[in-house]
Amino acid sequence: EDGSDEEDGSDEEDGSDEGRDEGERTGDPDGGSGNAAAGEPDEPDPGDDVSSGSGIDSVEPDRLRAGRSVDVTIRGSGFSSGVGIRFTNGNGPAPEASRIRISGDGTMTATVTARSGGPPRDRSWDLVISYPDGSTAVLEDGFTVFRGN
Repeated sequence: EDGSDEEDGSDEEDGSDEGRDEGERTGDPDGGSGNAAAGEPDEPDPGDDVSSGSGIDSVEPDRLRAGRSVDVTIRGSGFSSGVGIRFTNGNGPAPEASRIRISGDGTMTATVTARSGGPPRDRSWDLVISYPDGSTAVLEDGFTVFRGN
């Protein structure tokens, strides 16, 4: 604990991020965090350079069965052409986002695909929005891939 309150007030999720801001869920690609597939560029660490006026409020649906695809709606602010969507800090194959479309009302849609494989349990992922200016917004544990029959 360094007493720093830089990010206080940016997320109102009843303390669910306690203890996770220093190393526990940093998205370190060398630590096997479950970031995007090998050969893809490293992800920005969640929480780094979070742009003010940008953020993620919700994603619906927020669950997907492994081996399937679904169109999701992400609500928030600061979305513009050139944003990227990544899933970090989970286990198994990371879900992938494609066909990202921005609306003018703080909404974007994308097709999310979860490949088969991975641990035989539900797997939570942080949803990371990367902005063209290099900043990011993170919805911790914002998306779940589940196994099922």
